[in-house]
Amino acid sequence: MVATINGFHGSFDEAANYADIFAAACNNLALDVDSLSGAMSVAAPIFSSARYKVNDAALYMGVMANNGIEAEVAANSLVVVQKGGNF
Repeated sequence: MVATINGFHGSFDEAANYADIFAAACNNLALDVDSLSGAMSVAAPIFSSARYKVNDAALYMGVMANNGIEAEVAANSLVVVQKGGNF
């Protein structure tokens, strides 16, 4: 979760909010804390630079997971797209 907070330029005073977002995503979507945390460590800076909020990013990771795309694979794909690469 530290990487997520840093990726969104958040404050550690907001850690409880980030934890609540992670818990909600993991309880309602096909995610677990480890996969979401790993994915967000890669994807958070990308979402942040696109001006998305952490709750939106967690939702998007969850939607992809619900559709059979592992969160870390989705996050790494975002990096490729951001760099202008092809799959």
